[in-house]
Amino acid sequence: MVRLRKLLRLPPRERRDVLAAALLLLGARLVLTLLPFGIVRTLVSWLGRAGGAGRHRNEAPVEQLARAVRLAADGLPVSTSCLVRALAGEVLLRRRGYPAHLCIGVAHPAGSAWHAHAWLESDGRVVLGAEGAGRFTALQSPPSRSLSADL
Repeated sequence: MVRLRKLLRLPPRERRDVLAAALLLLGARLVLTLLPFGIVRTLVSWLGRAGGAGRHRNEAPVEQLARAVRLAADGLPVSTSCLVRALAGEVLLRRRGYPAHLCIGVAHPAGSAWHAHAWLESDGRVVLGAEGAGRFTALQSPPSRSLSADL
């Protein structure tokens, strides 16, 4: 109930962005479960272009769209990984005409298992997943399906 009140208090544009982000988060979570990562990347690329380059850029700044993804993720009754958040954010930003680049990185701290993290960059700065992104070495090529499932 508190989440609904918080959503209703937002201005209409922000509310629309949070609802769009929630749908994208749920969709990203579902397709990552069902499809190989290569197909997911193709789908995300296609969905990101479907909005039209630059058409909506003035409606909301990148920071507001990233905030919408975080608010939506926090309000959903299901967990969303960093990869799910980054994929949803990528589609949302690209549909609004902003550049968006999904980064996936790995870290292997001494004496522990490998860790992976996904974050989203726009115009050279991290807009989603910044917490801890600096500890990871970005991969140059897309990971296999098994790695994406672990994120």
